[in-house]
Amino acid sequence: MTAECPECNGHGLIKTATGCRECGCQEPKRRAARLIRAGIPHGFRDATMENFKPTEATKDALRMTKRFLHDFIPAGESKGLLLTGTVGTGKTHLAAAALRNLVETKGVEGRFVDVRALLDRLRSSYDDEAQESQEQILRPIFKADLVVIDELGAARPSDWVFETLELLIGGLYNKVVPVIVTTNLPNLAAGATARSTGGEYARAATPETLGDRIGSRMWSRLQQMCVSCEMIGPDWRGTR
Repeated sequence: MTAECPECNGHGLIKTATGCRECGCQEPKRRAARLIRAGIPHGFRDATMENFKPTEATKDALRMTKRFLHDFIPAGESKGLLLTGTVGTGKTHLAAAALRNLVETKGVEGRFVDVRALLDRLRSSYDDEAQESQEQILRPIFKADLVVIDELGAARPSDWVFETLELLIGGLYNKVVPVIVTTNLPNLAAGATARSTGGEYARAATPETLGDRIGSRMWSRLQQMCVSCEMIGPDWRGTR
């Protein structure tokens, strides 16, 4: 049997001269509820700033993330982070750890958004028997204090994907919601690699850029919203 709080006797409220106030024992419950609402994926729920293991190539990203956490003000206009680089360098770990840190230490209402999962939910919302609408899906994202956008650019582009990402990124930009973005693609404008290797016909033989995958307008907005940091190195999953 759990012992009752000696301050409020398990009621959650403490009487004052003018009425009552919430007891401090309720904060762990609120923190736990915020973490659940944040939607951090199961595989990263234990990710923290402390158990992130930086390498020489990723130590700058860790330093920048710590600075971001220190300076972050809920409901403020903090500039976000754009973590780019090769697969398996810890981008998602660092983003999830930063979100968890702010939820726990600054009471942030955050949301973790896996881009492919979000696109699947939004596609399903168009079905006649859908249980949720587009507005219901996007509302908590746009109302958050901080949004992690994971694996941006992973979805193969189409007119619908471009329009939907414009709705997501444009909405966050207009509402001045800080973001932490992860992507495996180089942070270059649309067509940058094709131009650098001999013209438009070379695009098929050269790596796509983030701008190629999300469109020039949204790529430009991300540059205004975020400070970019590249995380390079071997895939840590293959070295465990």
